[in-house]
Amino acid sequence: MKFSHSTMLALAASLVSAAPSTGSFVPHDEAAKSSRKLIVSGAGQILALDFTGAALVTTKDNFTDTGKAASWMAFKESNNLYAVDENSKGIRLFRTGPLTKELGVLPGSAGVVHLAFDREQTRLIGSSYGQGSIDVWDSTNPDNSLKYIKNITLPGDHGPDPLRQTQHRAHQAVLDPSGDFFAVNDLGGDMIHILDTRKDTYKLLEKGVKVEAGAGPRHGAFLSLKGGHYATHYAVVCELTNEIHLFSVSYPDAGMEMKYMSKVSTYSPAFPPANASSAAAGELVVASSGAIYVSNRLSGNKTDSISHFALESKSTNDTTPILVFQSQVSSFGIAPRMMSLSKDESVMFVTNVNGDNGIAALSRDKTTGMLGDKPMALMPNSMWSTQPAGQGFGPQFIQEL
Repeated sequence: MKFSHSTMLALAASLVSAAPSTGSFVPHDEAAKSSRKLIVSGAGQILALDFTGAALVTTKDNFTDTGKAASWMAFKESNNLYAVDENSKGIRLFRTGPLTKELGVLPGSAGVVHLAFDREQTRLIGSSYGQGSIDVWDSTNPDNSLKYIKNITLPGDHGPDPLRQTQHRAHQAVLDPSGDFFAVNDLGGDMIHILDTRKDTYKLLEKGVKVEAGAGPRHGAFLSLKGGHYATHYAVVCELTNEIHLFSVSYPDAGMEMKYMSKVSTYSPAFPPANASSAAAGELVVASSGAIYVSNRLSGNKTDSISHFALESKSTNDTTPILVFQSQVSSFGIAPRMMSLSKDESVMFVTNVNGDNGIAALSRDKTTGMLGDKPMALMPNSMWSTQPAGQGFGPQFIQEL
């Protein structure tokens, strides 16, 4: 991703607001032909939805996933969908277009919370929060079943938090632009482990990246200020301290190195959490422009929120990039578990596992990076789950196919 060191990305004067939506959840027969196809999953359901630009539309392409929760999914061309349930063991395979029921359960660790492919989609990486390890699967089988290659236990000491850091907890593996390394965020160990994929070795580099004690790194993304196939920086959101930490990235002969640069709160002073002790930042998404978005969860406010940051030069005379707060908008629900950009990056889709609205579609200005403070469309949690709102049974995963 290529973007300038200048402050142009950060000088938007105001939020860009989408028109308010009324009756924005509509039945299938009102869908527009030009709609976007979304896959949404969570406790008890997997749904294929259409987004028309003004409404989230139900389709017949869905089914009840009784007793299970597809808490994270990974899509492989052309129509293969892999899903994990963080409360169970193994990985399930589905087909899309139309969406099929599960075709089988493949081996894997318990408590996997994230899936990521390598660049060629020949290897699938699972991050196990439950076991503090990384699964590696071969995904080249003609029938798209997975061959289990190895499990890698994360090394090192645990963090100091007596509740959340009693063991290593792999939360996400992020592929770098070169395709040679994954950054593995270890919430329990306050580490970013570097997984080397070169020559298909899939081994951890001896030297990982230490994050501030008690921070709890959760999700992150690589950035490249120079473009090309190498990262210059890595941003990671820390769940336990509600901060984004920024690292510089370099590629010595031995592999990849990161060096800590700075950190910033996921909230601005003007938009603090009502309950700082419960607040737990969740997702981090980076647009191709370099705009950074973070979800603020369990804030104690009426609804939770999405914060937007930009990289700016530190000063007129110092081009060192720093994270600068831009804006904060409502997630229109509680505990936004995941958010993802549409393929053209003009829409941010957000899932809330609690609160009134399970899904919010927010407009995004591709020039300024600003999110609309009024939703383009909403899907009430009452339409998602038979369980009462506020019980944590809202949708968890959303992505445009």
